Amino acid sequence: MFTLSEILEATGGKFVYGREDITVSGVSSDSRSLNTKDLFIAIRGKNFDGHNFILDAINKGASIVVVDGSFRLDASCGKLCHKGHEKVAYVRVADTLKALGDIACFHRARFDIPVIAVSGSCGKTTTKDMIAQILSLQFNVLKNEGTFNNSIGLPHTLLKLNNDIDMAVVELGTSNFGEIKRLTQIARPNIGVITNVGPAHLEFFGSACAVLKEKYELINNLEAPSIAILNADDVLLKKKIKIEKDKSVFSFGLNNQCDFKASNIKIGKGKIDFILNERQLFRINVLGRHNIYNALAALACGMIFGIGPDKLRNRLSNFILSSMRINLKKIKDYQVIDDTYNSNPLSLECAIEVLANFNAQGRKVLVMGDMLELGEKSAFLHRKAGKKIIKSGINTLITVGRHSLETAEFVRKSRADLKVYSCGCALEAKGILSSLLRKDDLVLVKGSRALEMEKAIQGL
Repeated sequence: MFTLSEILEATGGKFVYGREDITVSGVSSDSRSLNTKDLFIAIRGKNFDGHNFILDAINKGASIVVVDGSFRLDASCGKLCHKGHEKVAYVRVADTLKALGDIACFHRARFDIPVIAVSGSCGKTTTKDMIAQILSLQFNVLKNEGTFNNSIGLPHTLLKLNNDIDMAVVELGTSNFGEIKRLTQIARPNIGVITNVGPAHLEFFGSACAVLKEKYELINNLEAPSIAILNADDVLLKKKIKIEKDKSVFSFGLNNQCDFKASNIKIGKGKIDFILNERQLFRINVLGRHNIYNALAALACGMIFGIGPDKLRNRLSNFILSSMRINLKKIKDYQVIDDTYNSNPLSLECAIEVLANFNAQGRKVLVMGDMLELGEKSAFLHRKAGKKIIKSGINTLITVGRHSLETAEFVRKSRADLKVYSCGCALEAKGILSSLLRKDDLVLVKGSRALEMEKAIQGL
């Protein structure tokens, strides 16, 4: 519940029209899902403008409408009055997207609970889900669904906080400087987890060091007791671990000295066993050696909150990956590894390693879509992926998109025996797969979200 005065306090906005004795029971930025007595906040995006849906929101029973400085209320009064316009309170703010975050931050401050925030170049969704699953053994945990990790998704997650919630686990994403700091200011986390730092979104950041600077804003802005959980095997994070003095740091890894270390790793079909700190045996029923790092970060959180090894072991072994993330599927007489949610150089390298280490009776086929937002380093990084491919034991490569043509050409020149196909879209790749695949073949499909790589395997 928010009163009008609380909305004004949270946003620094100005009441400009309508009723003042009004409260709201929820906050919505989408008129389609708005409930009666909700606040509707009109956000402008690249492909939409919430101000165009104010009338819809009022018809659905919105009590407060938040608009930005460029919206002309007087020009809309005539057509809105007969639709209950006079029963609604209008608040004007400079930036409605910022106002959404401000309202969520105001609501977050109502609850004295731990908040764990997870960021990183890849693995953050899986790590967030693992942490939430482990902690839900003993606590009522709120987490952001899927990848609701941006300046719209995170506030809507935090607005679900209520007195029954013991703690929150949230994922923070970024593609531009300043986003992590802003999201951290909204969520006010006490514990920060960074999975890794890689060359993602280089179109905006320019270098991996710049990515590190952006991601590390999570740690810089932690609230007490300010606990950082960092990957000791990541070259850039390892340096931060050594010099960090202001935070309590717990490290995890496979290769370096750290607080949570996995050893004696045994990779089977769809499962991975490892020993934690040379004492406890754990199993994760997922593909990919890289998921050990995600599990270690989750185990660190579980132990920090006092959950014993036996409970952690059982809970972790029951973890199931989200859809489109290294999911092994049986389609007709062949197997498909669906990793179609997204792609960047680090996550692609991990996926290729999964394909290379998988014991398949038939051929190994990689369907690789473009990695986007890599800027001037795109061609170099796509060729670098080609180097990984030619050493992986893959028999066939199908590329999708113009950037991955760099990968295709590199592989053609380097490995004449490896079959290479280049496609313009995922549906074209599906056609090639349909005619190419035989019994016992194994296919890995991966690419950036915009390419909709899942279409390459739908209905095969």
